[in-house]
Amino acid sequence: MPGVNINLPCAAYTGDQPFAFVSYAHLDAEAVYPEIRRLDLMGYRIWYDEGIDPGNEWPEEVASALNRCAQFIVYVTQRAIGSRNVRNEINYALKLNKPFFAIHLDETALPPGMELQMSSIQAILRWRMSEQTYVRNLERALPRTFGSPAIREAPPSTSPSSPESGRREETGLVEVFARTLHSESQANLGHGQRQNWHQLGEEIRTQIMVQSRFLLSMLHIAGYNMTSATDQDVPHVFSAGLLDLLARLEHDRWSREKIDAGWRYAPRREPQDRIHECLIPWDEMPDDLRQYDRQYVQNLPELLFKTGYAITSVYKDPDRRSLFALANREV
Repeated sequence: MPGVNINLPCAAYTGDQPFAFVSYAHLDAEAVYPEIRRLDLMGYRIWYDEGIDPGNEWPEEVASALNRCAQFIVYVTQRAIGSRNVRNEINYALKLNKPFFAIHLDETALPPGMELQMSSIQAILRWRMSEQTYVRNLERALPRTFGSPAIREAPPSTSPSSPESGRREETGLVEVFARTLHSESQANLGHGQRQNWHQLGEEIRTQIMVQSRFLLSMLHIAGYNMTSATDQDVPHVFSAGLLDLLARLEHDRWSREKIDAGWRYAPRREPQDRIHECLIPWDEMPDDLRQYDRQYVQNLPELLFKTGYAITSVYKDPDRRSLFALANREV
C-alpha cells in the first residue's frame, strides 16, 4: 500500500464536534501528509482515511465521515484527478452541498467535467506561493467552524496593547507550541496509538501546556522570541552547544515531572511499574539517548515554521550560556 513507510501526520479526529474531511490520492501521501500535519498544528479538527477502523467497510466509513463533516478539503494533483476514490469523494461532497475547498499542490489541468464542477470552488494554488504566503492564505480562507486555531488576536472590545490582549497572545503562543510538542510526540506511533489533540484528556493537555510554557521560557531566556514568520524567514537552526543546553534542560524538566508522578529509575523500562531507564542525570546519559532529546528540540523551529511562526534571536551575536547564567543568578 502506498505510504506504508511514511509516518502518519496525526490522529484523525473521531469526535462529535465539526471537522474537515480531507480527500487525497494515496500515491501523494509523501506530499499530502505534511499538509495534513500543518492543518492539525494550526488547530483544525481533521479526518482523513487513517481514521478508518480496519474492520469496517471502506466505502461506508468514508460516506459516514463525508456526511458528518463540516468542511471538505481536497488536495489536487495529477494523481488525485486520476484517482477513482478522490473523484467519488468530490462528487459525493458536492451532492451533499458541503463547504468545499481545494488546495492545488502542483500545476494540474483538470478534465473538462471536473473543471466544470470545481470552477466556482474556492481554491489555493499552493504551487505558486511561498511557504508563509501559503500559511497566511490558509488562515484567511479556512473557517474556524471545524477547529480552534490558537491565532493571536485581541477581542473586538479590547485594545491590542492592553494587558488582556497580552495575556491572550501569550496563551495563543503556548497553545501553538503545545500542539507542536504533542505532534512531535505522535510522529513515530502506529495506528491506534496516536491521540488527536482535541480529544486529549484535560490532565494530559495541561501537562503538555506546562511543558510548552517551560520551553518558551527557556527560549526567551536564551534570547529568542517567537514571531509571525515572513516570506524572508527560514526555520531557525540551533547551534550544537545551545542544542545540548536546551536538550539538557528539557531532560531535567521531564525527569522532575516523572519523579513527581511516582516514577523511578531502573536499568530496564517497565511503564506498568512506573520504571524508566532515562531517569538519570544528563551527564550520565548514553549519547544515543541524548540524541533523542537533541533531535526533539532541533525539530521544533521547523514544525512551528509550518504553522506561520519563526523563532528569532533578540540579539545579533549573543553569548547564550551567559544569558542562562545571568537568569539563574537573578532567580
